[in-house]
Amino acid sequence: MIPSLFKRRSYSGGPHFDELSSFCFDLEGIALELTLPASNAKWQDPPRPLNFPFNTPGWFEANSKRPNLRAWVHIYTEIWYYFPVRLQRLVNLAAMGTNTEMGNLSIGVHLNKLEGGRKLDPANPRALSDYINWEYDDFYESPEQGLYCKGNNYEVRTKYGKQYRQGLPEQDERDRQQYEAALSSELMPTPSHFDLRNFGGGLWTCFSLGKDGRMPAQNYCLPLSELFYLHIDIEPTFHLQHYKEMLEPDMLSAADWLVQHIKITFPNKSGATLALPH
Repeated sequence: MIPSLFKRRSYSGGPHFDELSSFCFDLEGIALELTLPASNAKWQDPPRPLNFPFNTPGWFEANSKRPNLRAWVHIYTEIWYYFPVRLQRLVNLAAMGTNTEMGNLSIGVHLNKLEGGRKLDPANPRALSDYINWEYDDFYESPEQGLYCKGNNYEVRTKYGKQYRQGLPEQDERDRQQYEAALSSELMPTPSHFDLRNFGGGLWTCFSLGKDGRMPAQNYCLPLSELFYLHIDIEPTFHLQHYKEMLEPDMLSAADWLVQHIKITFPNKSGATLALPH
């Protein structure tokens, strides 16, 4: 009982579940509804459109940006911060020289388009996981270098493979361990495994994404057409490993709640109605 109480009193913040808001968006006739708890973030999300006519020729290209491996149209982002209280403030000051936030939990919603001339097969429920695997392999494992981290993992494997004689008979155990440690620290993460989950009115392709020792981001992808899919990621961030152990139970519970309050309604189904965010 005492350790549990101490942990609860050592931080504040996170999602405020006693104050909820609903946000509804029209994705070319497909209704997306998010129910989210209030946030303590001191930032302004820019005005967001309610309608996303992604099938209109040229609309996606005119409204998308490419910050990493894929081009996407931003739909919504929310973030919840966790702050230290009482004794934990002193721990922060000693460890980081600051008593600001310990970490945060975020949710991001994006609209993505398939690339490389590929299309989704509506009859194959695993077609989206096949595409996402190809997407990560093409971006990180390709020998081609380019913007952002394109080819990053190929370059890292090549560099450290030569340095630690990977695959050669004379490689010793120490070299092997150093090689694996170097890869672990520098490789960009790729999906660890895929799963299909039926929730909120759709069959979602789910996967985790994160480096060893970190609480991974959870990704939920839903096909909208042959060329487009919806992507929702719920990601935790910690400033110290100590905070991960402290905040992880709360963040896992909050992330599960967020997923349970996602609702998608296709045109041939009754359900969500579109409304202005409030």
